[in-house]
Amino acid sequence: MYKNVPVNGLVVFCGEIEATEGKNAKKITMDFEPFKPIVASAYKCQPSFHTEPLEALLEDDDCFGFIVIDGNGILLATLCGENKEVL
Repeated sequence: MYKNVPVNGLVVFCGEIEATEGKNAKKITMDFEPFKPIVASAYKCQPSFHTEPLEALLEDDDCFGFIVIDGNGILLATLCGENKEVL
């Protein structure tokens, strides 16, 4: 589906979810472009997904954005260092 690797790289998780008795295993594939460039490359055949390179993308940011949606409305907020702002 991809003709070129996206600007920030490409993350692909694929695997099989174990089936319950009498049912077939379910194959899953998730792919997305991370919000910041990722330079890690790994192929692992294990029973769990390794998300450490993605977690590392979150560690160095000074600002984080939040979107909270519920039945009463929406809240957009940013948290930057000691400055807090609600839009």
